[in-house]
Amino acid sequence: MKTYLTIDLKVHKASMLQSLSVISPAPVFAAVMAMHALDKKLGGTLSVQGVGIIHKDAKPWIEQMPTMKGYLLQEIVQKRGAYPFSSKANPTQNSMQPMALADLEWALLLECDHPPRDRAQVENMLSSMRFAGGEITSAHVHIHEKMDDAIRSLRSGFWVDDVTNTLMQDDFVQEPVNPVEKLLRATRDAVWTIPVNLGYVLFAAPEARRGARDGCDHAFAEHLMGLVRYTPISIQRAHITRGNLWRYGWDRDHFLVTNRSGVELSPYFIQ
Repeated sequence: MKTYLTIDLKVHKASMLQSLSVISPAPVFAAVMAMHALDKKLGGTLSVQGVGIIHKDAKPWIEQMPTMKGYLLQEIVQKRGAYPFSSKANPTQNSMQPMALADLEWALLLECDHPPRDRAQVENMLSSMRFAGGEITSAHVHIHEKMDDAIRSLRSGFWVDDVTNTLMQDDFVQEPVNPVEKLLRATRDAVWTIPVNLGYVLFAAPEARRGARDGCDHAFAEHLMGLVRYTPISIQRAHITRGNLWRYGWDRDHFLVTNRSGVELSPYFIQ
């Protein structure tokens, strides 16, 4: 029997870096994978099958920097590296740590095969986890027996959908289209549509490498950028089904997350 959890999250200092050149306060990939990590930390007792994402609020970390002419420029807060035995006379001489941070307020909808043993256990586990590198400062979990009840409990916010398919080249277009230009044009022309990292594409097959984390096979990869669209939950609520939940898996050498129908994902990498 399916069980549905709604989780109200507040996150402090989450990363907005989607790639080396793209910033947006929508860590979709991190959110989906964090919920599956939560399941694993609980011993797989939930058996999470899908994740719904609802954006409520985002406050980027911005500081006002004075100029020589007395104006204030808005700049993203940056931090400098610390050295226990630094030869630098002034801490400002230490190297910069490129980052873009934001405080987030999100709600997540989880479809699970099994109910949690204890709601407090889930909340306590979340409080010890990171979310897109940020600290989870508040996590309130609600349990629902039916998906309709869970969806009705989502009072406000914006439902997040994968609309990367809008970037696909039209059949009647003969000239190749620069995907970066099309990505930027799509975010400019469409309302509430932003670029995000939705996964990674491998450069080569995974293999054993010295220093790999936890001794796992290692592969070099690059960001797989896509598009997501925000739709007010009041409009989207009637159209949300199990097929609209985010899932993860492999598509050839692409590891990605998506909630698009028609995308077949495998739990295993197949060479």
